[in-house]
Amino acid sequence: MKPHLLLLVLCLSTAAGSAETSAEPKIGDVGPAIDVSPWSFQRQVQFKQAGVIMVEIPPEVLARAANDLHDMRVVRDGHQLPFIATKPGVEREMEVPIAEVSGAQGPTWSAWELQMPYPNFPASELLLESPTAVFARTLVVSEQRETEQGRFERILSQTNWQRQSGQPAGTFHLGLFSAPRAGSIRIATDNGSNPRLKITSARVVYPVVQLLFRVPDTTPVHLCYGNQGAPYTRHDLQFSRFEYETASQVAATLGTEERLAGSAVGSRLASGSSPWLWSALALAAGALLWLAAKKLPKRKAGGG
Repeated sequence: MKPHLLLLVLCLSTAAGSAETSAEPKIGDVGPAIDVSPWSFQRQVQFKQAGVIMVEIPPEVLARAANDLHDMRVVRDGHQLPFIATKPGVEREMEVPIAEVSGAQGPTWSAWELQMPYPNFPASELLLESPTAVFARTLVVSEQRETEQGRFERILSQTNWQRQSGQPAGTFHLGLFSAPRAGSIRIATDNGSNPRLKITSARVVYPVVQLLFRVPDTTPVHLCYGNQGAPYTRHDLQFSRFEYETASQVAATLGTEERLAGSAVGSRLASGSSPWLWSALALAAGALLWLAAKKLPKRKAGGG
């Protein structure tokens, strides 16, 4: 082979090798200082070496965080670390209890209650199994929500499910318009004059969410979440998304959940039943009544 051709081949092979393993990004080591006392929960991010850290967020953490993840913070040594949240297109599933509810909406209706693993579960789809041979039904998925204005029903999905003669039984994929917020949801259908539809098992599907961030060493890092009043963040790291997604990544896991100061504040605000609060309100009301009585004109003795 001629020398100049050999040099060209070596250059091309070197370029191909460098493209396969993208260089590790050098930005994103540290951000502004943060006071985590308004946050409710934290978990330690467990990893064994420095670099671009990739940690999968389990659904129980997603359930406690804001729906759009605006309250998530990656904290190291009292400072925020900029991060990138990604959905790699991977889904996981979990079996949930399902029980038929009798007399829910009328004699021709069938209804089932599905118990979510916990409230605010980030479900995107239901997987249903039925032994019924031939049927065509419209399924309505809903949940009951309690608000300050009272209880109301929120529709999560409405879709048709049918199985024709000779068609083998298979899993039905029922997509949800939005993730449920309550601890249980309901599936209902009108059978009309047909035999009752049977549903024997159910699974919930949720998308995988990953966080990517970079650390220069193995100083402990924590993931904080559970603060609905947290301000929205805007990381310049988004402009380096490709570098982070293609870099060699260090797989990490999350430790056990720890409560922060914000959880106690949130609990008191949610319950509204602190005896000190009610005592203070009673004293304030008594003081106002005493002041009002002092300002009233006194009646003269023997007046009509």
